[in-house]
Amino acid sequence: MNPRDFLDLLERKQSEGLLDEAGLALLALVRHVVARLDVLDELLLTEQPKGISSEEFLTSREEEIEEYVELMGPSLFGELKPLPPPESLGVTDAEIALANREIFRRREEAREKGWLIEAIALTAYQLEGWLRIWIVSRGSGPTFHPDDRHQLGHLIEAGESTGLDEGLLARLQAFNLTRNRAIHRLLRGEIAYEDLAPAYDADSALPGELTRWVIQHLPTFEEASPEWDAIGRWMRWAAEHPEL
Repeated sequence: MNPRDFLDLLERKQSEGLLDEAGLALLALVRHVVARLDVLDELLLTEQPKGISSEEFLTSREEEIEEYVELMGPSLFGELKPLPPPESLGVTDAEIALANREIFRRREEAREKGWLIEAIALTAYQLEGWLRIWIVSRGSGPTFHPDDRHQLGHLIEAGESTGLDEGLLARLQAFNLTRNRAIHRLLRGEIAYEDLAPAYDADSALPGELTRWVIQHLPTFEEASPEWDAIGRWMRWAAEHPEL
């Protein structure tokens, strides 16, 4: 919650006579916060004195910077989208997992070279990864543990209950069904290896489109921060700085 935007909202409510005693107290607090931010803006935007390095200048303003960050909170990040912590996605080692994501780039290459099992598997892995991110970020629901063995079908069901786009859901279900049938038919000797190609080709754009949709619809840092978090920070700041 941006304190300046919140102040505008409260002042509109006051002008309409919609604030009770508690609302007026909150209005006074937010005015105090915004007034302090105005002062900090001036301090932090002053020209760096000649003869000192940028590092020395920032060090001399360290307390003011920390205070500014505390008061602004997640609203500092604008439209940036936070991703869930790796452990909530069932990741054991974040560094290895991040490095492993590079293999998604090999998906199309695998198809071109006829490595159909790998191309299909990489499609499924990419879909699973972004479904987990969506479910944890927007689903206010489960986090995942490294020992969980959730299959793609389970994740698609969880995506359905957490507001995933209906068109994408239908395509995900179709891919999962086509993939499973193709693999099982291959194992039973009903089809040749080359006959796996349709399972990949049927919707090769799906991973990229799911990725874009999830990124677009994830909450921003500010949206993901409950309103009372900001109010609590401001109340603590006011109590710790009675002289301001």
